[in-house]
Amino acid sequence: MTACTTSFSFIVEPQLARLATKDAESSIPSIALQQKLIERFAARISSGADEIVPFTTVERAACAVASTYATGRRVGLATTQTSLLASCAAAAASSTRPLDANEGATQSALIDLAREVDVLILEAPQIFGGDVREPLTPRQLLELRARASRTLIVLDLLNEDLARTPLTQAALLIPGTLVLRGFGLLWAAEGATTLAKTAFIAGAPGLVSALRRHEFTLESLERVVSELDAVDIDRRVQAAARTRRANLAHA
Repeated sequence: MTACTTSFSFIVEPQLARLATKDAESSIPSIALQQKLIERFAARISSGADEIVPFTTVERAACAVASTYATGRRVGLATTQTSLLASCAAAAASSTRPLDANEGATQSALIDLAREVDVLILEAPQIFGGDVREPLTPRQLLELRARASRTLIVLDLLNEDLARTPLTQAALLIPGTLVLRGFGLLWAAEGATTLAKTAFIAGAPGLVSALRRHEFTLESLERVVSELDAVDIDRRVQAAARTRRANLAHA
């Protein structure tokens, strides 16, 4: 029995070693391409590559933030009812306090809410039927940070293509702030169907490094990078966003 076991191990172990080597070699292109994708995302928002964590879906990105930073904590929600990030955070939190976005959140109300919770989830812009609301400006975001210095601010900016005053660049300069960005329907309408499903979290390296990551397959990475590099796609998406804003304004 011992001889058989020993013989068997001599047969199997080299095979396992070859498979492990093959897997490691096959993962090298994925790692390189994922780094390329991170660098592309970082360039889009003028951040460092170490400030970006990409995810295959918006849901995975939202759940990663919620499980890492909302679990067992008091969470304030200044979002619409359709915010996936808010739903994930509410499920993980010890308690939630929503701010009625339908009534329009004032700056003082946002500051009061932020002071009473550990984590503030803030969606911008917020879409209500035919109305696009931008709850605060970059300057007001800075004031919010100063007036609630201990609260983690997580910005749900999935609809930022529709914003007249984007918040991403300002948020990246403000300590204790995370940003959820994605691509969505406007990109899908221009043929970037795989890219449209992806999302990324941006923030200080110390914050994003704690997030649980999900690896892309090599095939999905190739598709995402190819769609991101499609000729004129940024101009087409921006034109579609302007049309959508105009349509919403006149709805």
